[in-house]
Amino acid sequence: MTFRAVIMAGGRGARLGDAAAGLPKALLPLGGGHVLGRLLDQLVDGGCAGIDLCLGFQADRIIDAIGQDWRGIPVIYWCEDAPLGTAGALREVLRARQGTWPSDTLVANCDIVADLDIANLLSRHRHHGQGASVVTATLVQNLRFGTVDCDGDGQPVTALREKPQTRHRIIAGLYLFRTADLLFALTPGEGRLEMPNLLARFLVPGAAGIVNLDLLGDWIDVGLPEDYARARDRFGTC
Repeated sequence: MTFRAVIMAGGRGARLGDAAAGLPKALLPLGGGHVLGRLLDQLVDGGCAGIDLCLGFQADRIIDAIGQDWRGIPVIYWCEDAPLGTAGALREVLRARQGTWPSDTLVANCDIVADLDIANLLSRHRHHGQGASVVTATLVQNLRFGTVDCDGDGQPVTALREKPQTRHRIIAGLYLFRTADLLFALTPGEGRLEMPNLLARFLVPGAAGIVNLDLLGDWIDVGLPEDYARARDRFGTC
């Protein structure tokens, strides 16, 4: 089940405001440790062979907190001189060490707080045989207003719905790739590249394709104060 993980941990967490207490998102206190430590534990438990951390804001602080290994698994750091985008940083990491990478690569945002069974996700990714897998969570939204089903002005109304509930499948900030397909999709020297643009390359005719993997269990993005508070209520604080 060996794979390698690349974690994007360069964000400032500006939307958190005072809730961040001057810390980078990766080091927000959670469950007796911090957000990044929880994710690293899940990766190690899932059989990760090595971890690459892409850093930017307060990089030195994160390096001091994590060290050169996590529970015996080597950690390598990559610091951006200029913003490369989520996929641009990934390109630099993989291109620097071609030939030493496992057959599968996991990419995650550092602010994922979720019930992650990494080994299960990797097994499902390999079973479906696509070049990429996007892990998704379910978002339920309650509309404040009633809605009308019709084709437009003057057209018959076919249904009335009072404050309906809608469900959406959203990207959970976690991706699995066949490394060979990922390298093929990353163009050397391209500059800034965001993850949606990279994933689009897997959907063109003849490309390796993407499969959805539903995430089972709780999922929280701690980018907003209210969501961080919810994560602390769910998973505890220091």
